[in-house]
Amino acid sequence: MLPGGWYDTKILQQCSSSHRHSHDEEKSKDVWLKRHTDASSIIILWSQPTLRQQFSTPVKHYHDIPPQVINTSDMMTFFTGGYYKPMIHRVIQPSSDQRAYHHLGAYCFAMPDNDVRLLPFTEIPVLKCAGIERQCLDKDSPSCEMWRMRRMKKYRRSDFKKGVERGVEEEVIEGIVVKHYN
Repeated sequence: MLPGGWYDTKILQQCSSSHRHSHDEEKSKDVWLKRHTDASSIIILWSQPTLRQQFSTPVKHYHDIPPQVINTSDMMTFFTGGYYKPMIHRVIQPSSDQRAYHHLGAYCFAMPDNDVRLLPFTEIPVLKCAGIERQCLDKDSPSCEMWRMRRMKKYRRSDFKKGVERGVEEEVIEGIVVKHYN
């Protein structure tokens, strides 16, 4: 059971996109937003099927995300000690029959209160049984606000180091390794 007032912060965002020039598509190889995870905890997504969002399997096979989906993100990984992994996803160019249309999506990012610490819920039996993977020491755990702000501030503004996994770059935010998928 979560403490009262724990999930008061929510962000509803409307995203809209339209046709891009062919030279932009060539430069980006038809990828509008590279493979990534989100900094929040849970995202509820409603989008037109014309917007091509895909999730990635561990072996990098891509599957289209249905127009309505619930997605777990980074903070949920912290809270569940790694039990729920963030969904790695990307946005690509719409199919040729949909490119001339305007695309619309609505996203609800569920964010815990700013002062909630990113610590696993160690008292939940299923998490105890599965084994808890801590992202950092309890004393070093960032607040939700700190994590969200640092992730957003550094997005596409940092120099990344080559990661251990192929096609993955890494940076360290608040002592925690953040993966960027290319």
